[in-house]
Amino acid sequence: MRISVVALALLAVARLSAFSYTNEADEKCPCVERGPFSSFSVEGRMSGLFFVGDLMNDIYGAGVNGEIMGSVPLGWGFELWGAVDYFAKKGHTDIDNTATRITLVPLTIGPRYTYQFGHFLPYIGAGLKYYFLHIHNYSSYVIKEISKNAPGVVGEVGCKYLIWDHLIVDGFFNYSYVHFSAPHTSLGNVVTTHLNLQCWNLGLGIGYEY
Repeated sequence: MRISVVALALLAVARLSAFSYTNEADEKCPCVERGPFSSFSVEGRMSGLFFVGDLMNDIYGAGVNGEIMGSVPLGWGFELWGAVDYFAKKGHTDIDNTATRITLVPLTIGPRYTYQFGHFLPYIGAGLKYYFLHIHNYSSYVIKEISKNAPGVVGEVGCKYLIWDHLIVDGFFNYSYVHFSAPHTSLGNVVTTHLNLQCWNLGLGIGYEY
């Protein structure tokens, strides 16, 4: 009888210990306590920016793009994401090999769908990307300063990984397009043209969920 009582007591202690361990593990696991749609998030991202087309590649080539991005949960796997990018790169013109500098500051907003698979959060999204463009030329054969702005579009795919608790690592790829009309000039010896700017980004970010 005593053996049975002791055995039952030990079994109860073992079950309570297992229950306590499970609860503690669940509290620490970000997949249990924090889903991708239950909180706001903010990220800092860096990516390589690559122009599509010979003109921009010949003048500027590829460069590094910086970005601050945030997302707001909407429910059912959807969220609203927005971002501010900054890209600046020096290049050389084909005409007389003089220096030129391009600066791009696009603002992005759009919907995104995320699916949670354990610690992995693959997503796909699209949105409007409003570009602010500034080009400074040092050549006397072209316009010295060009400032334009125009709406464009962007599509993006990526995957987040929940490292621990609030911390997120994000790998992504996106493609964007924008059309800039030809700049106006009073110079008789300068011919202007429109610009169809296409580029793609491949990068990595680190973020925090609130």
